[in-house]
Amino acid sequence: MGKANQKRSLKIDIYSILQDLVRNIPYILFAGISAALIMYIAIKGTYTPVYETQTTFAVSVRGSADSVYSNFATTSNMAKMFEQILTSSVLRDKVSEEVGEQVSLENVTAYRIPETNLLSLSVQADAPEKAYQIIKSVMNNYGSIS
Repeated sequence: MGKANQKRSLKIDIYSILQDLVRNIPYILFAGISAALIMYIAIKGTYTPVYETQTTFAVSVRGSADSVYSNFATTSNMAKMFEQILTSSVLRDKVSEEVGEQVSLENVTAYRIPETNLLSLSVQADAPEKAYQIIKSVMNNYGSIS
């Protein structure tokens, strides 16, 4: 008799469950829409887009027919010099003056593409126009500062 009490049959009434679901559809929809709105607000409030502009320079010694190895060495030196100039306050001030607002050059990077005489310059900003203006200003003012 003890085993008979332990084994209970579980009957699920599908019709009753469907009736409850149909009766509560407005509440279910309201909960789903509320959750979607909360997620939208949370994502919109925390997401900040980042736009990147990039340009590539071919570095070569002007007026010289030096070897490819010499161009690689020149590119490496140019990349180091470019990094130093990018961290200078003189370039930051000139770019800020040209763009019309205070600019931080922390998001401006220059690096040499390995095994080539190419130097890549990239700028990240919160607006595409701003990224373009900064990279254009850096390119315009680099020669006068270096």
